[in-house]
Amino acid sequence: MGLQLSSASLAIRLVSGAALAALVFLVFYYLPANFSALVSGSLSAGSAAAVSSVATALIGSTPIIGLVLAVLVFLGAVLRGSSAYGVVLILIGSLFAAYTYLLLHGGSIGGTLPSDLSLGAAGNFTIDVSLLMVVLLIPSLLTVVKGTLLLAVHE
Repeated sequence: MGLQLSSASLAIRLVSGAALAALVFLVFYYLPANFSALVSGSLSAGSAAAVSSVATALIGSTPIIGLVLAVLVFLGAVLRGSSAYGVVLILIGSLFAAYTYLLLHGGSIGGTLPSDLSLGAAGNFTIDVSLLMVVLLIPSLLTVVKGTLLLAVHE
């Protein structure tokens, strides 16, 4: 794979990869997967149920992608400089783009407010976040381009 590592360099890559993977795991898997449990401790029972249902609808299946991202970030830190690094970057960029797209529901976040809110508000809502989604997708797409360029250089 073209990776030349001394024992000190390997140790530094493993430690930095583990730290980065732990951070990605926390932000992109643990917090979304446990958001309602973390927030409900400071809310009343009715508000906690409303927040839980809205959070479940908004977050969806993104925590699974966050778990895979943590593994890929670790591999990216360890394999940096090798010929496999380009493939890892392409996968990381693609998964971050998918995570962003799914989290922002394709640019249109919508749902139904539960009727048991404290102020009695009920109804449907839609938030257009398409411009925000496009801005947040740019770094992911640039990561895919970088991985593609690295693959072209190593071939």
